[in-house]
Amino acid sequence: MSVFACPHGYAVNPAEPFQASGPSCRRCWLKAGGVPAKTPGGGTLTPPKPTRGKCLHLGVRTEFRPGCGGRLCKHVCEAGEAYAMPGGVCQTCPKWEADEPSSPPPLPDHSGLSLPQWKPVPTPDVRPGRPRLVVTLVVGGEAERLNESTGPSQRAYAGRVNADYAVIRGETQDSRMRCAEKWRVRDYVPHYPGGTLYLDADVWVRPTAPDLFEVVPPHSIGLRDITGQPKLLTWAEPEYRKLCESQGVQPHPVALSRYWNSGVWLGRPEHADYWTPPANPYPATHCTEEHWCRHTLAERGWDVFDLGERFNWLWYQDRGCERAAGCDFLHFAGMSQQVGEWIQDNAAWRKTLLRLVAAT
Repeated sequence: MSVFACPHGYAVNPAEPFQASGPSCRRCWLKAGGVPAKTPGGGTLTPPKPTRGKCLHLGVRTEFRPGCGGRLCKHVCEAGEAYAMPGGVCQTCPKWEADEPSSPPPLPDHSGLSLPQWKPVPTPDVRPGRPRLVVTLVVGGEAERLNESTGPSQRAYAGRVNADYAVIRGETQDSRMRCAEKWRVRDYVPHYPGGTLYLDADVWVRPTAPDLFEVVPPHSIGLRDITGQPKLLTWAEPEYRKLCESQGVQPHPVALSRYWNSGVWLGRPEHADYWTPPANPYPATHCTEEHWCRHTLAERGWDVFDLGERFNWLWYQDRGCERAAGCDFLHFAGMSQQVGEWIQDNAAWRKTLLRLVAAT
């Protein structure tokens, strides 16, 4: 047995004892034939917990691994500031005393590679039974596991607000940009005069949540404005500019200065084009689909009703769930990246989700 790089970007050597504090992946180490050490009593020896530091920004505990740069890096500020992105560079809260990067993550280098491009999909057979729609996207194993826990709350909410409930499944786009599947929502919006509410697969809806269709004004799009999130635009702007360059268009001033999270979105038939995919091949960056949707929104000049934290609470901004009690749509954005491999265990995910929900 020899050292190899596991799918999560870590060096794994099944011939040596697993080192929890080192850059290795226990799940992949076990799959490769690594044998857990035994205690004197014959039980499995539990490896020590990873080295942890304290974020000096909020004083809450977070893992700190200077310069790791791993794809599942947890070297992150609990205040919701810049965090490691798939294939990107490890970033930290500026209050850390060491290993602080001075620039945002570099854009992916696609030289020599073909860029993803939108692939037309068959028009779905939409047969409305009610005037409204609640729809989610469940593509891939992780999304399926998330939906097992969040789907019942979404379906129940749809019933309470007199809406159909639809789940978009099946991978149709380039695997490098699975979020591009969200553009398929466009085919559903024109069929529901009362409006369409899109929810990411990791959104759990509180049983007492009010009717959001009555909250968002008729000719506005409901989205949460997160422009004030620290350092957000430092990486979003270069990604957006690169996307506009690929499409031969000029960046819109509004899209350069504003950012809306689309994990909870409410619009009417007139807003269907929000989900229009780009015509040309596009770079597969962290939030390509949101960048293009923001561009379309800015170009069309639609009014945006800010849903605020109450209707789109974001886990990565409040990991201690201190503000979740007053929120109705709990969006566990970023959890699957930060909790690591155990998200593959649906029982562990469900247990954690229910614990966090109960704590609110």
